Amino acid sequence: MPSEAPTYLAELAYTYELAGKKSEAAETFVLAANKAPGQVELQLNAAQALMNAKQSGRAEPLLKRVEALEPNHYRLHAVRAGLARSNRQNQAALREYELALQGMPPSGPEGVLYPIALRLDLAQLYRDAGESEKAGSEAEAARS
Repeated sequence: MPSEAPTYLAELAYTYELAGKKSEAAETFVLAANKAPGQVELQLNAAQALMNAKQSGRAEPLLKRVEALEPNHYRLHAVRAGLARSNRQNQAALREYELALQGMPPSGPEGVLYPIALRLDLAQLYRDAGESEKAGSEAEAARS
């Protein structure tokens, strides 16, 4: 049935996100990801949607799939950074944000604001850790 193809399910999940229906978006993204376990972006979108729906505990199997396919994918590190940060594992979050930024392509599909947001998150973590010089450096990189 075409309406259950991963591409259609991902579009539906995105529509749920736009409508602010975080739980429905997460469930639909997970369904799409499970139907296409080899599609890295679907796994990452599902993991991010689970985090947005406050169900981050369910994201790990999806992230493990990505890790098996593309262990250095920048979004894998960005999602892991967000998970670590939400669990107050600041050192792990710092490391993952740095890896995400190092592996980010010059023009990612997320647009120009994505790397800025990652740098600002990283700067805030450095600020919280009392590393004001590194925080300032990341904030400046985000501005430029």
